[in-house]
Amino acid sequence: MREGVHKQCARLDRVLNDAAVSVQVVLSLERGRHCSEVRLHARDDHVLHGAAVAETWNASLKAAVDKVEDQAQTLKEKWESHHRRGGKPADPQGPAGVSRPPR
Repeated sequence: MREGVHKQCARLDRVLNDAAVSVQVVLSLERGRHCSEVRLHARDDHVLHGAAVAETWNASLKAAVDKVEDQAQTLKEKWESHHRRGGKPADPQGPAGVSRPPR
C-alpha cells in the first residue's frame, strides 16, 4: 500500500518540481467504501486538496491524486505567467524605429 502511495505522489512531484513542501495522505474504510484524501502543501502557503471514494484503494487514491494534480498544473501555469511580467520597457518609438504620432 505504501509503495502505491509513493508512486502516485511521484506524479505530483513531477508537476511541481521542487515546489512541493509536504504531502499528507489519509486512507480510510467507511461502510465498505475506500476513501482517500490527499493534501499537498506547496511553496507560498498554497494548500491543494483532493478527496475521492471508490471500490478499491488504487482507484480512490488515483482519483484523489488526479484532482490535486489538476490543481497543481493550474498553480504552476499561474506561477509561470507571473514570472514573465518583468521584461524590457517598451521602445517609445515603436517597432522598427517607426515613430508614433503625438497624442
